[in-house]
Amino acid sequence: MQRAMAAGADARLGATGSERAGTVAFVAGNPDAVHVDPAAPIPVPDDVRLVGSDLDGTLLDPQMNVGARSLAAIPRLAAIGVPFVYVTGRPPRWLRPIVEQTGHAGMAVCANGAVIVDLATERVVRHTAIDAAVAIELVLRLRALVPGITFAVERMLDGADTARDLAAMSVVGFEPGYDPPWARPADLEVAPAEALLARGPAVKLLAIPPPEAGHDADSLVALAAADFADRLHITHSGARAMLIEIMAGGVDKGAALLEVAELLGIDPAATIGVGDMPNDVTMIRAAGTGYAVANAHPAALRVADHVIPSNADDGVGRLLDAVLATRP
Repeated sequence: MQRAMAAGADARLGATGSERAGTVAFVAGNPDAVHVDPAAPIPVPDDVRLVGSDLDGTLLDPQMNVGARSLAAIPRLAAIGVPFVYVTGRPPRWLRPIVEQTGHAGMAVCANGAVIVDLATERVVRHTAIDAAVAIELVLRLRALVPGITFAVERMLDGADTARDLAAMSVVGFEPGYDPPWARPADLEVAPAEALLARGPAVKLLAIPPPEAGHDADSLVALAAADFADRLHITHSGARAMLIEIMAGGVDKGAALLEVAELLGIDPAATIGVGDMPNDVTMIRAAGTGYAVANAHPAALRVADHVIPSNADDGVGRLLDAVLATRP
């Protein structure tokens, strides 16, 4: 990564990401704990050829909308041949509202790297499932360590590889008692995790502990990773939810961003990655230049080359404007 662009440019932004991470605690109720002047210049390389951005907490503002600057910049990037790639923990079917806002028709990384889709054709480019035996081993282990923990399973649907519809690629199933911080789908599958895992290739597991367990998302990730870090990728993306996300080993946003760059014939050094949560850390590290929004978790701030304005200040849009300003 380009870990040292001009020191003066970083000074205009204030402290670097690693300095901020040492002094700012992540507080769920205070998403703007780190302040970055929205009017300050954002340093960018002059040879950016691909931009990868997280969605929730990064591209999307607190009202779940794409900011005006971003909306204007994304098609301008496409016009000069710089792909803009969604890199998200969301499943493909959850991209529809964002696609409708932006008109974006490029590549998208979903489920934290487990699924890559082409939005123009609405087809699966690649998906990677979790080994079912390892998934069941994890379920049993976490049940023993955290009584009352419940799971959800995101699995690929039959025919997903030939589908031409974001909604026909995958489906989620909940265990009884699983209570996520979003609306339940109308066609929800409800069954024990073992039964859900038997229904098809799972690309992502989610787990929520009961409140009385005393865990937050960071501590639950650490607990699960102690036994499974060598076989699974375990992370989280929630500011408030006690929810962790589990993918196959080696499956993460960073690896998927580099895969997309390779598919498009783009040098990884000429890529940008921007995010806000622990599940974005691998992308921020893997990109040629990594950015964290000001509302980011310390783990993301710690590895970023630069900190940009928060999602409430359309930091991604300001970053894209800076990229566009490097072009004639």
